[in-house]
Amino acid sequence: MTQNPTPKRMREYNSRMHDANNAERTQRAFLALAAGHQAGHLPPILADLRTRQEAFQLMRKSLKHAGYYEVFEDDAYANTSPAAVALQQLVDGTATAADQAADEAREKAERIRRLEDQLRFADIPGFFPTPAATIERMLDRAQIAPGNTVLEPSAGTGSIADAIKARVPSLPDGPGVLVMCCERMTRLRDILREKGHALTEADDFMEMPAAGEFDRVLMNPPFEKQQDIDHIRRAFDHLKPGGRLVAIIGAGAFSRGNRKATEFREWLDRSGAMIEDLNGAFSTPDAFRRTAVAARLVTIDKQPADTPPAPVTTPKPRPMAHKSRRQVPEEAAEPTIPPAESPSNATPSIPMAQPSRGGMSLVAKYRPTTLSAIIGQKPVVDALRAFSRAPAPATFIFAGAPGVGKTAAAEALAADLGCAGDFGGLTEIPSGTQDGKAVESVLRSLRLTPMGGSGWKVVIINEADRMTEQAEAMWLDGLEHLPAKSVVIFTTNNLSRMTPRLIRRCEVYQFDSTSDAFRQAMEAFVAEAWLAETGELLPAIPEGLGKFELGSDDYSIGLALQQIAPYIRTGEPLPASFSPPIIRSAYGHGKATPAAPKAIPNPLPGKSTPPRDDATALPHRSFCRVCRQWAKKGSVMRPTSDGGWKHAAC
Repeated sequence: MTQNPTPKRMREYNSRMHDANNAERTQRAFLALAAGHQAGHLPPILADLRTRQEAFQLMRKSLKHAGYYEVFEDDAYANTSPAAVALQQLVDGTATAADQAADEAREKAERIRRLEDQLRFADIPGFFPTPAATIERMLDRAQIAPGNTVLEPSAGTGSIADAIKARVPSLPDGPGVLVMCCERMTRLRDILREKGHALTEADDFMEMPAAGEFDRVLMNPPFEKQQDIDHIRRAFDHLKPGGRLVAIIGAGAFSRGNRKATEFREWLDRSGAMIEDLNGAFSTPDAFRRTAVAARLVTIDKQPADTPPAPVTTPKPRPMAHKSRRQVPEEAAEPTIPPAESPSNATPSIPMAQPSRGGMSLVAKYRPTTLSAIIGQKPVVDALRAFSRAPAPATFIFAGAPGVGKTAAAEALAADLGCAGDFGGLTEIPSGTQDGKAVESVLRSLRLTPMGGSGWKVVIINEADRMTEQAEAMWLDGLEHLPAKSVVIFTTNNLSRMTPRLIRRCEVYQFDSTSDAFRQAMEAFVAEAWLAETGELLPAIPEGLGKFELGSDDYSIGLALQQIAPYIRTGEPLPASFSPPIIRSAYGHGKATPAAPKAIPNPLPGKSTPPRDDATALPHRSFCRVCRQWAKKGSVMRPTSDGGWKHAAC
């Protein structure tokens, strides 16, 4: 297809291929009929077969619809009448071994093409398979020889691995080439298996142990948020001494002025890398998905006797105007880019966005787009990765404090399943908009096949504890009969506000916001964001960074980024501490730090009574210090010794 592929053009192409296949089957039927007639063993039921149309009707296969534009040929014959079965068996009986092998190869190629077409219009971050002309250029630079071991990270559909096997085939009397593919997305791994490529045990390249075991690494890494730099540095560690790395990289790595890009260019200079322009490589007619992004080709040799180059010296950070109570963890003060000699078990750094002073908030810029980028939630991430490798219709509840990555994790899981955008199978419901009519519309959409993507449908309902009773009742009924390839994810900031009936229907994942490990991960992430935005190390972490509420142990990554954003814009040093934005009074909801309220008379001798802001406030508006819930109207409350209230039953 030389034109820019669109869903409509792909439908027309598949329909014409289906017509051609039916015509070929009809032609083979006539050849089989002629051979049977000459041999004198033509079945009697076929003796009256005369016209092409009759043979066509007996041998045709149907066209199945998986979406508005997605069509493909059915594997079974459409006609199962006795005459049709007799003719089909006659054709199969006269087929030679070569014909059968050709049919199997054609069916396999059709399955692969169908899987690839399902991803052609999916909004998958960083998914731009390498065009054929660029692959040939990479192979020329790689100089792969028989007996070499080759790694293709972020293999996608395996186009580079296909070309390697075609150029350096495995010979019967000599060694071939062992090509290993690493791919994170489940649907792409299915395509690689269908093509017969060997897969690495680890599906996330940045978590794959590097032991210097490959002669060649050829790669087309994702460009978003400078991931290409991280992937290339990591791939170099997988090379044997004397090995060669050939990689495509975004042109932004050679024009950005931030520290990560600068250190990367210096590392390329020390390594003696060869750099070539790939002008318009991804906008050619043979590109699987077209983009105008500029790219370059980098070739690096790992010298046999060389010791890895030392990392660039870190510039001395700007002195802070205060003395902090807690120092930045040592690991957070390291440069964002790991040096080339990093050990294989080193933890990969957090992907950073391109530094920018405007156009996007820090929270949006550093919002995770993959499961591996979710901070401080390893048990949840591991469980979701296992699910994405073997998905099935399911319902989840993601519970936890605000700003810990619940919605981002849900969106990352959807991307792993091949869903993205309104027409790619992903539907996101804003908080507070779940009523009966909205649920009815969503449940209807789950029974439809998306126009693009992998066919999976993911619905994310934010702050599901705010849905109406009618909406919950409809969900309870709908979850009993969840359609195939459907995943529903409810998020909530407080699991106790959801009813037990709904909780029992779901797999519940509690996101951490209180542990020391989460707080340290948050502080390390903030330190890296500060470094990426300012180019300077953060020597100390302010007290109260990311702490959402006075008296609570919950921390929020989103809040921490919001707290440092004004100081990044103004260039001012961070303060010694941040005050929690929420201080809950005994009556009324949390609010920004108020003026000291007036005390009220103590109605119970020996019991302290909390102050209140409003003399007309009623006890049913109290906040329970035990279950940490606001009391409903008519609740019986008792005062506590620390000046608060609690439910009588707590």
